[in-house]
Amino acid sequence: MHYRTLGRTGLRVSEIGFGAWAIGGQQAGARRSYGPTDDATSLAALEAAGELGGNFIDTADAYGVGHSETLIGQFLRGRRDRVIVATKFGHFPFNDERRRVPTPESIRFCLEESLRRLGTDYVDLYQCHECSLETARLHGVADTLAQLKAEGKIRHAGISVYGVTQIRQVARGEYGAVFETIQESYNVTTLAFRAALHEAAAAGLGIIVREPLGNGLLTGRWTGHETWNEQHARGIRTSDQTAMRIEFARRVGAFLPASGRSLVQALIRFSLQDIPASVVIPGCKTPNQVAENFGASESPALSASDLAAVHQVHTELLAKFGRIHPYAMDSALGLG
Repeated sequence: MHYRTLGRTGLRVSEIGFGAWAIGGQQAGARRSYGPTDDATSLAALEAAGELGGNFIDTADAYGVGHSETLIGQFLRGRRDRVIVATKFGHFPFNDERRRVPTPESIRFCLEESLRRLGTDYVDLYQCHECSLETARLHGVADTLAQLKAEGKIRHAGISVYGVTQIRQVARGEYGAVFETIQESYNVTTLAFRAALHEAAAAGLGIIVREPLGNGLLTGRWTGHETWNEQHARGIRTSDQTAMRIEFARRVGAFLPASGRSLVQALIRFSLQDIPASVVIPGCKTPNQVAENFGASESPALSASDLAAVHQVHTELLAKFGRIHPYAMDSALGLG
């Protein structure tokens, strides 16, 4: 495992982290999931990540309505000082819209609940799950996070964003100086974010890459919308978006795999190489998934011609489909 610095936080993080949405499972009140899970298997996956040198876990109170955090809390016992824990607020609970508004009171409430589930008295990185600049300013989000940092309840603050406008707003400091990291989707389908993410890194922000595998659709393991939607992350992609990503998988799958490098590992390497990412967080449910995902760190690097070929595929499919929507939950976020 190789390590990188998480922007101006100074934290040294494994370049591949554990994306913990999936281990939240199918809990009552969770509108979306990556299918059923087994807690013993989820804990084994966390153990495998640690054994392979992974020291960064990204979760949220919304994942499994807190269940992901609860499992991570079990894993952290006896090893808290060796793990960098990032969690989020702003989408939980789904059945209480009041707590989706990031007021100082709701942020503090959500943090205390996360700390309880995680079994710790501080979070290394506390991220706003999604928040417009207007909402952040209206409710003093940056000031609240700065206070929590001063109190020692969080070490650093970040924000999960959706699109070029937000990336650049955070990079320019418009959200507030307290934000030191940015989380955004980056994979072979989301090249529209490339320039803005380079700007964010140049501004000193740590770049956390989510969805390097396109919610699993880029792995070549799915052939159609109905099968994927029923068995995997149901309801978070429209049929045309699903078809488009399956086409991407077919095209890049023809040339990205190599000796010692699976397609999954090549996709993760693309996110690590095409932008100045600090950490890439593929979703993990099982020890086998962890082994393949984390193995990307030591797998053969993509060549300059590989990277150029991916960009060419993107250009051709953009012309074919007209628009490539990057988000997993565009309808729920009002972005579609």
